[in-house]
Amino acid sequence: MANEKFGSIQVSNQIVEQIVAESALKTNGVYKVIGYANQKFEKYNKDALSISDSDGEKEITICIVVNSDSTVIEVAENVQKNIASEIYSMLRLNVNKINVIVKSIHYVSQDWLYP
Repeated sequence: MANEKFGSIQVSNQIVEQIVAESALKTNGVYKVIGYANQKFEKYNKDALSISDSDGEKEITICIVVNSDSTVIEVAENVQKNIASEIYSMLRLNVNKINVIVKSIHYVSQDWLYP
């Protein structure tokens, strides 16, 4: 990833994935990140997150579920901002493109309305 005075530094893809998912989860209005549990992505859910790096351009695609009491577009935009900020803050990497796919909306149970 980076060459330093004393040798090279590499960060595994799993760390980048974890930063991406945790950044999304910190965003108000995000109910969950598809395929992410126990601080890692499930192997069978390959479409939930993709990170590509071609020609020096880093692109991230993440799938989320948004809470029903949130504005979907606003949440997605904030997820983009949070991921970009965290990736830069922790890894000093710029991300060229962050695609957020809202797969579902989580509706809070309204059972309490009907005693």
